[in-house]
Amino acid sequence: MAPYGIFSGEAVPYSADLALTSPYCDFIQNNRFPYENIRLLNPRVGLVYSFPSNFFTHYSYLRSFYGAGYALLDSQIQHDVIFCGDEFMLQDSSSLEQLSKYDVIILPDARNLSDAQVQRVLDYVYSGGTTVAWGEIGAADERNRLPDESQRMQLRTLATPGSHAFG
Repeated sequence: MAPYGIFSGEAVPYSADLALTSPYCDFIQNNRFPYENIRLLNPRVGLVYSFPSNFFTHYSYLRSFYGAGYALLDSQIQHDVIFCGDEFMLQDSSSLEQLSKYDVIILPDARNLSDAQVQRVLDYVYSGGTTVAWGEIGAADERNRLPDESQRMQLRTLATPGSHAFG
């Protein structure tokens, strides 16, 4: 058993049995084809799944992610899922090349993003891409540590209510 939040140094009573959860992570890692790069209808929207945000905030992140997904489905808007991993349990697939395929990327409460992921989102926006974001975007890195604020402040303006600064 690994205490939930072990990477942050602030373990909480909830714990996950790695023997039970590892097969699920392995399945997702080895079978991404149902989730990403589906081009049958050429979706122009990418929905970001931040594995570290799910790992560290669990239910609050899942509510945002699933809520965004259901809103897109209910609106009949085709979308791909873009995996932002932690490089330990789930590999990252959020390259700038992949992000550039979309007119819009949605970051639903993606609190935990690595420095490289933050930079890719900023590069996407600075090259003309549009983001829809809410919550504490990039407030912590992929290991739940507080990151250098200079880069993260640019990203957080994307989630400021009414902000149209970059997109």
